[in-house]
Amino acid sequence: MPEFGVEVKGWKETEQKLRRVKGEILLEVQQELKAAGQTVYFQLREYPPPRPGQQYVRTYTYRNSISTEIETAGDIVFLNVKQGAPYSKYIRGGQGREYGAWMHRGRWVQLKDIVTNFTGEVERRLKEVVQRVIDRSGLGR
Repeated sequence: MPEFGVEVKGWKETEQKLRRVKGEILLEVQQELKAAGQTVYFQLREYPPPRPGQQYVRTYTYRNSISTEIETAGDIVFLNVKQGAPYSKYIRGGQGREYGAWMHRGRWVQLKDIVTNFTGEVERRLKEVVQRVIDRSGLGR
């Protein structure tokens, strides 16, 4: 009866590369999310021009209440963008409101539009980051 065997070489090296890649991907994803979050951060801080004849003097409390932070829970990485002013939902929507209040519509970019634009861009950027790490590790060959 014929006999055959299979010899696998390099599995320990591959296992080490996989462990290294896991840590590198987490770090690079965090960095990329932080960079992408800055785009959203600065977009949220933009105010429309004052209305003609506007008497209200802006305090910029809304702008100063915006913050971003990266959180990690297990193997999940979050980018949290916070609009800290209690009235934020009336400016850009969010927190159960699809749109901001009537007097802000058409003047302020709505939160849902910012998120929609951000989601596609960040997904593309994160895929590129993961592919770069895999290519650098030599696992993609």
